[in-house]
Amino acid sequence: MTITTRPVVSRELIARYQRERFIRGIAEACMESGYSAVTVADIVAVAGSSRNTFYEHFAGKDAAFFALLERARDDLLQRVDEACAQADPGFTERVDATLTAALEWVAAETPFARALLVEAPAGPERCFLVLWELVDGFVMRLRAIAPADTNAPAPTAELVVGAVTSILRDVLVAGDPSRAPGLASSMSAFVRLPYLTEGQSL
Repeated sequence: MTITTRPVVSRELIARYQRERFIRGIAEACMESGYSAVTVADIVAVAGSSRNTFYEHFAGKDAAFFALLERARDDLLQRVDEACAQADPGFTERVDATLTAALEWVAAETPFARALLVEAPAGPERCFLVLWELVDGFVMRLRAIAPADTNAPAPTAELVVGAVTSILRDVLVAGDPSRAPGLASSMSAFVRLPYLTEGQSL
C-alpha cells in the first residue's frame, strides 16, 4: 500500500501568502471605491479572508495601505532599473527603456499603479511620502543618465518627472490604463527635449 503524504507548508510561507492577498485586496478595493471609502471589511472581502487574519498582519487600514504603496513603489523602481540596465548605454535608449517599462507596469498592475499615483495623497502623511520618494527616485535616475554636456537648467529633471507623473495620473483617473504603453514614444521625446544641445534633434 502506498502512503501519500501532503507537502509541509511553513507558517512563514502561509503568512506571506496571506499578507500578499490583503495587499492585493486593498489595491483592488481602492480602485473600486477610492481609499477614503474603503473599509477593513472591504479589504477582507476582496482578499477572501477574515478580520482576525487581517489584524494578524496589519494594525488597520492605514497600515495595509502603506504596505501596498511601499510594495508598488519598490516594484516599479525595480522594473525600470532592470530595463535601464539592459538597455544600450545611450541617453535615448535608456529613456526609452525606462519609460516603456514604467508604462507597461501601469497597464499590467493597474490597481497598484492607481493606489500609488492617484490614491496615495488620500492616506496619512507617510503614505504621501511614498509617492514623493517615487518621484524623487525618478528624478535622481534621470539626472544619472542625462548627458554630461547638457545646458538644461538645474530643475529640469524635477519638472520633467513631475509632468510625466501628472500625465500618468490623468490616464489612471480616466480609467484607460491600457493606452499607457502607447505613450512611450511621445513621452520619450518630451523627456529628452530639454537635454538637447545645439544642433541635435529628436
